Amino acid sequence: MHDLRQLEEEQQQREERARYKLRARVLGAIMIPTWFPEYDPAIHELDHKFSVSSGYQNHVPLEIISARHNLQLLTPKENSRKGKKCSISMEELVEAYRPHPFLTRVAAMLRRMSLWKLKTASVRISRRLRDLRENKETGNKEVL
Repeated sequence: MHDLRQLEEEQQQREERARYKLRARVLGAIMIPTWFPEYDPAIHELDHKFSVSSGYQNHVPLEIISARHNLQLLTPKENSRKGKKCSISMEELVEAYRPHPFLTRVAAMLRRMSLWKLKTASVRISRRLRDLRENKETGNKEVL
């Protein structure tokens, strides 16, 4: 009986971690047009300076982990090299945070979404970014 309860708790923790990571990535992607008008999916990837994994471990609210000061555009090679390392400290992350009304509203909406809906949203955003990248490579102009 104890083992079953422990397995259930571990499963809940895995699901909550997956939800947090999806929420942070979806929230960052939603904010790209607002914060990064120069974003080109053929050249850039969105990176969290204080990693999403560290954010989950340290119970950082979505609004802070996906805030503008924690995001940067990197090339895929730079982003791969950085991996899950943090390029700013927890203190820098919290100190530089400034509330953004739209970010706060979207974060609240994402918190209410089920894991399935979050995955669906993430897949749709990934497909849109891929399509935008492909259109840019072939010379077609299409908005995100």
